[in-house]
Order: sequence, then structure tokens, then C-alpha cells
Amino acid sequence: MLVRHYQIYLLKDQYASDYLGKEHLLYILFKDFSSSAGKSSWIIGRQILFVTKRLPITALKQYINQEMKYNPSIRYINGVYYVIQKEKNGDIKSSAKLHIHNRVMSMTSEGNYEAETILFECIRKCANCFLAVDLKNERYGWLKPIKERKLI
Repeated sequence: MLVRHYQIYLLKDQYASDYLGKEHLLYILFKDFSSSAGKSSWIIGRQILFVTKRLPITALKQYINQEMKYNPSIRYINGVYYVIQKEKNGDIKSSAKLHIHNRVMSMTSEGNYEAETILFECIRKCANCFLAVDLKNERYGWLKPIKERKLI
């Protein structure tokens, strides 16, 4: 099964608007950080701190816990959210694991996209400017598409 690793960041509103349509530049920033060391790593880390916000951890957990009431496939064990979707015969068709930290969430998923979509839907209800980045598979995107402002 294909394993996907996502880092999910909450961007400051201004930078989310500024980088609308230029998400590849943010992807490059996160990719460069993952492969940097020493002073370069420190500088890029400071740039990431500048464009991102602390996660609203309490609100995120409230949204996910609310969904847990209606979706028995979501579990919370030792500070980690798990989603497992099974076939009728009991085989696992998709799974996802979500860790929430102060400035980034990390999600690992495999199988089809159903399990990760459940968690992405909970996360996107919390704020507008979440960007998910999968460095290994070179994929990235907004969890909730940002509407372009029309300036007259």
C-alpha cells in the first residue's frame, strides 16, 4: 500500500492570501527545511515560523471529538487520533494517524483516501488557511480552498 506522510500548517491569513496560486513556493520552503542542516536550517525554520501560526489545539480537538460522536472509526489513544476504515470482510482499506503539535500536525495514512479525508474534513472546519504538504510524494494543497478577493 502507498503510504503518505503529511505535514499540516496553519498559515497566517496575510501569507495565505499572498501565496494563493503560488503554493509551490511554500512547498519548496518546507522541502528545503526538511533537507537543511546547521545555520541554513535555523534560517529556514525562522521563515516558517514567520509565515505560520500556532495551531488552535483546543478547537481542533473539539472538532475531531465532535466528529467522534458520529463516526466510530475515529479513535483517540495516547494523544494520537486514529481512523481505520474496513472492508465488509474486515480487511483494512484505509487508515490514518494524526499527531497535533504546537505549530504543525503530522498525518500518516495508507490505502485509499477515505480515512485521511475524514480527518482533513474535521481540520478544515477549524480554520481557513491550513496547508497540507506531502514531501515524499511532492503533493501539497489547501484543506479549504481560499477564495480570491476581488479588488475594485
